[in-house]
Amino acid sequence: MTLPYLPHYISPQAILVINKHGLMKKLYCPFGVVSNQQIGAIPSSTRMIVEEVLITLQDILVYIINGKQYHHSNFHILMQF
Repeated sequence: MTLPYLPHYISPQAILVINKHGLMKKLYCPFGVVSNQQIGAIPSSTRMIVEEVLITLQDILVYIINGKQYHHSNFHILMQF
């Protein structure tokens, strides 16, 4: 399945993230994530690089990692600000 590119929602090269203090930052691809659970053959706590981001027609954020699509909720973003 190939997801459509919907430019009015997001850029395929960046997302906006908000930290626990309410500060917002634009995060550009590639950026690091760590899996928070086992995802198929990917073990929990595995560090990976997000190459691109897409959004589904149901407004669900999807990460492109090694050319494959993964639901964003399977990962934690590796950044602090």
